[in-house]
Amino acid sequence: MSVVQCLVEDSTSRSEVAEFLLGANNVDWTELDYCSPHQEIGGTLLNLVEYGKECMTSEVFGTWLQAKNMHGSNLLHVAAKCLGDGGTLLKLVEYGKECMAREVFGEWLQAQDMNGWNTMHVCARFQRDGGTLLKLVQYGKECMTGEVFGAWLQAQEDDSWNVLHLCSDGETLLKLVEYGKRCLTSEDFVAWLQAQTSEDWNVLTFYHQNRDRGTLEKLVEYGKQRMTSEDFGAWLQAQHIECLGTCGVE
Repeated sequence: MSVVQCLVEDSTSRSEVAEFLLGANNVDWTELDYCSPHQEIGGTLLNLVEYGKECMTSEVFGTWLQAKNMHGSNLLHVAAKCLGDGGTLLKLVEYGKECMAREVFGEWLQAQDMNGWNTMHVCARFQRDGGTLLKLVQYGKECMTGEVFGAWLQAQEDDSWNVLHLCSDGETLLKLVEYGKRCLTSEDFVAWLQAQTSEDWNVLTFYHQNRDRGTLEKLVEYGKQRMTSEDFGAWLQAQHIECLGTCGVE
């Protein structure tokens, strides 16, 4: 960071700082990409981003934040996976919100890597604090149309996992389901709950395996309210689901 600091302190070198920070190597990694995976907390990364904000135009700064590496990952993907403190991820999102047009900001949140993972998927999988995921979802809700937001919630990665499959905290999951219930059509909401991974697991499977009785019962109730009797029965009988009678479901 000392090299960047020296350049920043020399007001005549702002363009050099921008050029240095924007520079990518032959695998399309920028300084942000190198910094993110090697920081246990995000202070250094945020300082680097702040330097970029100071020396770049708003348009260039936004483009820098959106840049993808050779794996198709952008800064949000890497930060969500590698940095344990959700505050860093949310601060980066704030930077993007400030400098990007509403539509561009939404596209940044929706962007997928080469394996079909978007920021929400990565956050659900690697961020232990469910509050970080819910705040990220709220950012999306505020900048996306209802249709686009619903599609984002339903998005699947290459093995057909959606955010419900990846979310391991029951309380957070149920709040996500509430978001979907409000913005999705009844048909899409049902399809979202029924969605199966490439191994034929649905959201009930995960919470049955985790023996999270409370969450499982509430999920079943959501399905019962929206599904036909035939679809509801098929959902309960999906592969890997056994002994749902222990949840009080007849």
